[in-house]
Amino acid sequence: MDMPRRDEAFLDSAVRHWHDAELLMTERRYANADHLVGFAAECAIKAALCDWDEHLHEGKLRKLFH
Repeated sequence: MDMPRRDEAFLDSAVRHWHDAELLMTERRYANADHLVGFAAECAIKAALCDWDEHLHEGKLRKLFH
């Protein structure tokens, strides 16, 4: 089984954290929802940086996330 690319894994994590945060918001668990929104944002930024790095900088930034 092939491992997903890092940018895809970060993007999947961002979506998962966002959906979990939405569920917590409906239960009025704002502190936990806020925490997951932060994780979602961090993962989305890392996904974008990995994708950008792969195309423009030959993967040099990718090493920072490992």
